[in-house]
Amino acid sequence: MSLSSLSPAVDRYLLQRPDLDGMLEARAALGSLVTVLESVGDPRRREARQYSLASMLALLVLATLAGCRSLRSAVAWAGDLAPAVVLGLGFGRGRLPVRSTLAGVMAGIDMAVVAEVIAGWLADRLATATGEGGAGWVEEPLVHVAVDGKALRGARHDRRAADGAPPMQLAVFAPDPGVVLATAEVDPRAGKGGEGAAVQVALDQVGSISGWVVTGDAAHTTRSTASYLRARGAHYVLAVKANRSLLQAEVGEIPWGQVPVTVTTSATTHGRVESRAYQVVEITTPAGVLGGGLSLPGARQAIRVTATRKPSSGGRASTTVLFYVTSLGPEQATFAQIAHVIRARWGIENRLHWIRDVVFDEDRHTTRRANTTRLWTLLRSTAISLIHLAGLPVTTTTQACYRQPERTFALVR
Repeated sequence: MSLSSLSPAVDRYLLQRPDLDGMLEARAALGSLVTVLESVGDPRRREARQYSLASMLALLVLATLAGCRSLRSAVAWAGDLAPAVVLGLGFGRGRLPVRSTLAGVMAGIDMAVVAEVIAGWLADRLATATGEGGAGWVEEPLVHVAVDGKALRGARHDRRAADGAPPMQLAVFAPDPGVVLATAEVDPRAGKGGEGAAVQVALDQVGSISGWVVTGDAAHTTRSTASYLRARGAHYVLAVKANRSLLQAEVGEIPWGQVPVTVTTSATTHGRVESRAYQVVEITTPAGVLGGGLSLPGARQAIRVTATRKPSSGGRASTTVLFYVTSLGPEQATFAQIAHVIRARWGIENRLHWIRDVVFDEDRHTTRRANTTRLWTLLRSTAISLIHLAGLPVTTTTQACYRQPERTFALVR
């Protein structure tokens, strides 16, 4: 059902009641979301479509913005919605679907299509926000996205798996402002090794990535990932650890004692003072030449980061040395920009994964249907992205939306 054409019976109903203004406000606020979701194909027979699929999906987006973590809690929250909001969502009869109806419909839809539609909608909102100077993502000289996988520990789909490994999902995340741009499933039996293939699947969903800087942990430091990114015109900043022993040895052989410190940073967080010293060296000798070059395709520079942490209250300091390689050359990024990207990479952990686990209690969300798991991971990522685009804290925003559902209007308008 389209919000642009409410039935005459509903119009007559509203004209006799004082909540007409409330319905019109809800319809205006929710129209963008419901309209874009109408492009998702409905697998039900026409005679079985008592409720609009777009309206049901929009209802679940709002419920997740209010902090709901399951269909049961979403239905309970929706039961307190004002009639004007229910009608504004497109439920023309003013009645909401029950949990079993939602569960049955969601089990049969193509979640890949839903994810693509919502990702496009979020990308448009991101472009609008940055165009107005709100988030500043595209205004940065380096357009940075982080990739990382996360196990969905509460979900179990393949009961035949001997190890009972939970499903995994990889996200492409813009740490600033904090928006999920794409996702892809990871083969749980491949563990972290399966993330490399998932990166290419996820980034294939995005349009042009030319000029982007993609960061990831050591699981993504592979020849295939580096070659893929460079072939698409993107750059990388990747961690170097023991899983790439040859590359680790090559970076370790660099005479770092002769490389000057180019950038230093210091910050006090979590009760400790952390200082970081960055050394960056350009690799000028081609790969394969004795004593020079790196075995990762496109590598232009190597980075050594010496991180020193000391408790604010005093005590013994600890020092950690980390190594990275990047395809960015000195003419493409300053030392300070590279240092910022390396630090900002952790945004995917504390601005996405941590919120999904702590605020939405994802690890304890038990699901047995693959489509249900995909649905809720998509809903959580969408809610987090919308709240970040508004520049608001997630926890207090979800609590406020739970108490006053109309507050969700500003997030999806």
